[in-house]
Formats: sequence, C-alpha cells, structure tokens
Amino acid sequence: MYARTGVIVNGDLVTVVLGRFGPVIAQGLRQVLSNDPTIRVVGEGLGSTQLEDIVLERRPDVAILNEACVVTPDLPRRLRDRLPRLGLIVLAARPTRAHAMRLLAFGVTSCLPTDASAADISTAIHLAAKGVTVLDATEAPSPHAPSPGGANTLTRRESDVLECLRLGQKNAEIALALGISVETVRSHAKRVYRKLGVRTRQDLLGVDSASTEGTSPNLSVEQP
Repeated sequence: MYARTGVIVNGDLVTVVLGRFGPVIAQGLRQVLSNDPTIRVVGEGLGSTQLEDIVLERRPDVAILNEACVVTPDLPRRLRDRLPRLGLIVLAARPTRAHAMRLLAFGVTSCLPTDASAADISTAIHLAAKGVTVLDATEAPSPHAPSPGGANTLTRRESDVLECLRLGQKNAEIALALGISVETVRSHAKRVYRKLGVRTRQDLLGVDSASTEGTSPNLSVEQP
C-alpha cells in the first residue's frame, strides 16, 4: 500500500505505457516502476502514433507522457477516444499551477514534476488508474486553494464532474449524464474549484474569460 496526501491506495496490479523521454528520465522511470510489484509496464519509449496503437492493442490502465507531446489537446483526446477510462499522467519540468491546470483542461488526469519521488509516482499511477485527479505544481498555490492534506486530490465523482466541465457541459447536462441532481453537481463542482484553486469556469479551462461570451462566471450561480 502507498500513502500520499492522506489517500491510501491498494496494491492492485496496474498496467502502464510510457511515452518517449530523454535517457535520464526514461532510466529513472524504468527503475521506479521495476521496483514496484503492483505496476507492470507494457510498452515504453513510444512516440505519439505508437502510443495510440499500443493503447488500442494492449488497453493499459495508465499512460505516462512527456510534456512535449501535450502542447495541444490533440494527443490526450485521441488516446481517450481509443480508451475512455485511460489515466493520463504528464511529467513536466517544474510545472506551474497554470500549466498544470491547462493540462487538466486538455484531458490529462495528473501532472507531476520530473523530479517527483518514487512514492509519489507510484501513487499517482494507482490514483490515475482509478480515475482520481492529482494536481502537483511547484508554484505556490492560489490564495483560494485549500491547505495541504488531500487538497489536490479529487474523488472519482469529482473527476467525473471535472471531465464534463472540460467538455463545456452545463450543470443540468452534467446531472443528466451522471444520474445525479443539479444541486449535487453544484456541490461537486464547488469542491473541484476549491481543490484546484480556481474560481471560474474560464480559470478551469485555462481560457481568458473575456474571450468567452455568455458563459456564467461561476458554477455556483449557474441556473439549471
């Protein structure tokens, strides 16, 4: 079992594919994952096209990507099209909160710095396999962000709501899609905002609010 930010993760076997990294990071990842008996690598050193093929063929639980491959939402969306429940982790060099938020908006499950500890990487993999979002940025958190201790870890239902928000769905549409009430959607959305340290839908998507007309500035006041 592994523990991080107050979350205990059971040692279920998780299959992982690795994108293409530089030799130092690739070697470090290989060492970390080979020392964890609950993680099995089923593909590594893969470019974008190879990743898509392997995901479709071997149906891994998690893919770990180089930030250089995720400058646009294209690759995460193509991988999710092939395997909707695929957990996507991006390793980035000292990611700021704004960068990490943008990656989440692209459909990435978690963002970790390239110098993350072995325990953090292993735990993030298990959480991503369960659909739990983890945001780990080196930048000081927003004053609206909560205190540490699970602050950046979303529950499975909150992750579902986040996924719907990424698609631009309204509260009523999310409620219908998830089979919950609009009030429950609002409650989950508020917790998502608080945990990710944002206040508006535009902040969540990494989009300048001035460029999006007719969009409610805060989920808590959106009408069903």
